Amino acid sequence: MAPDPKDMRKLLIRMVRELVDNPDAVTVEMTESGTSVRLLLRVDPSDMGKINGTRGRSLDSLRKILDGLSAREGRRYLLDIEE
Repeated sequence: MAPDPKDMRKLLIRMVRELVDNPDAVTVEMTESGTSVRLLLRVDPSDMGKINGTRGRSLDSLRKILDGLSAREGRRYLLDIEE
């Protein structure tokens, strides 16, 4: 049985909170459409650099984790960040 998309949202929040200085400001809005799930990440403006990381590596890593889980469960997760 595939994990609930709400669990993926919680996982993303947990991972991002470990990266930022203001973990209480982390929110993720989830929108489902068929087999796709869009996750809109919001963080404190002062933490944007930590999410992007050097040359976008932190954000790319988060997306790769979601891509790996997507392939495993047959659902597509799209991660966007609100700047």
